[in-house]
Amino acid sequence: GNGIGSSHWNDTSHSGGVTDMPRLGYYASSSCSTIEAHWKQFEAMQLDFVVINLHVDRYGCNAYELAAAKSIFSVVDGLDTNVKLAFQICPYDCNREQLADAVEAIRNHFVSRECYFHYEGQPVLFYFWTGLQDGNKPLVNFIDEATDGFVRIATSLRMYSAKEERSHSFGLFHGWSLFSPLELSAPVHWERIWNQAYENSGA
Repeated sequence: GNGIGSSHWNDTSHSGGVTDMPRLGYYASSSCSTIEAHWKQFEAMQLDFVVINLHVDRYGCNAYELAAAKSIFSVVDGLDTNVKLAFQICPYDCNREQLADAVEAIRNHFVSRECYFHYEGQPVLFYFWTGLQDGNKPLVNFIDEATDGFVRIATSLRMYSAKEERSHSFGLFHGWSLFSPLELSAPVHWERIWNQAYENSGA
């Protein structure tokens, strides 16, 4: 938000627990100098790829995030970098048409770019899966059709279950990750949860 508001920055005790200021100061995600500074950091860290969130709500794609994404791709296209880019769809109260439009925007405007992250020749798409739609076969079928041709990776708010996942997400996802394992339980259970996440990763 370029220092105006904190909708995605945990800079208050009300919205989160992060109190340290970014080294760049508060910044706009769409700023070219910000993007270049981040990419230098990513290269130094030897990252393989970066995930860009794209929230989709009743108004469609978040306009600020989409504009920032366009700036990021434009800047990264001109850099000599091995750090690729992928999107994460974050659906909120959108309808199916708006969700499909968001996927098509990614497919039509970004996937063909050299800097888009591909795995075994297919573009990768992360999907924020809260678990609220577990067992919703019609919706899963719709997402499956809308995202055909993508390698789909769930970023979930719940643990993966090797025994029960087929009845939850019906094989929609090719990969699974936890959005934040440490938010799944009280601190006293963290070690058990973390170990369980590793044990489930083989599936």
